[in-house]
Amino acid sequence: MMCNVAPENRNTNVVFASDYSYIIILILLSVSGGFLGNVCQMLGPKKVSGYHQETAGILQTISLVFGLGVGSLVGPALVQLL
Repeated sequence: MMCNVAPENRNTNVVFASDYSYIIILILLSVSGGFLGNVCQMLGPKKVSGYHQETAGILQTISLVFGLGVGSLVGPALVQLL
């Protein structure tokens, strides 16, 4: 939201004037977030006892789906703030 989007129709300040800085930040966040998400999904159920591993995996998946769903519902409202 702080990038140079819609320069004629904007109410927010521009923090990232160059697209290159935005692209670099986006690449760093996607690689680190994807790596951390995969590691947590793989190793999370191994931290509980064998009897509860399946439940832990299901709870992790439900939390991931719920978080992505809420994010997709909030996204259009954030775009309207521009």
